[in-house]
Amino acid sequence: MSNNTIKIVFTPSGIRGEVESGTDILTAARKLGADLDTVCGGNGLCGRCKIRVGEGSFPKYQITSGRDHLSPPAAADYELFTATKLDAGFRLGCKAKLLGDVIIDIPPESQVHQQVVRKNAADIEIEAKHMIKLKHQFAKIISENTGKTMESTLKDMERDYWMDANETISDSVTVLPLDNHSSPTSISSKYLFNIITSQTEKI
Repeated sequence: MSNNTIKIVFTPSGIRGEVESGTDILTAARKLGADLDTVCGGNGLCGRCKIRVGEGSFPKYQITSGRDHLSPPAAADYELFTATKLDAGFRLGCKAKLLGDVIIDIPPESQVHQQVVRKNAADIEIEAKHMIKLKHQFAKIISENTGKTMESTLKDMERDYWMDANETISDSVTVLPLDNHSSPTSISSKYLFNIITSQTEKI
């Protein structure tokens, strides 16, 4: 290894390689294929390329790593991290330039391909029951305020049931504005329910 190259190891992936001294960590990650995220193009705005530098000797990789092997914290680092976090080795990968050999840990929230958490059957069943309960509660409210039967309301709320213009008008509910400047809006109860359920599914 020449005096102008830096040895870097990314964890937890174990990806390692050598880059030119002065290269920022985000660029090094891209060059070596490490999973480090960014949405601002490396301008220090999004905070997605957060990393943590390892401290001490790592015989496995034959590396002695430390915060002094990186350039001093930039203004963006001080804006994002507390003094405690900076002392613990947290930095923005796009702003930290390599001055010496390092171990760089990429936390889960900074990884592009984050681990998918799979739900077991019991969790799915609980969520399904909750959605069914929510649907019936909403249908009851619509039924009470439109004069339609529960059976008819539930049918209208099915995602694959398409209303014609007249049905949409008769099934609409009035949404009152939160301020005193906007006009009340009439929307289909099916459309309103689809909005609510789609947002609930994201929680």
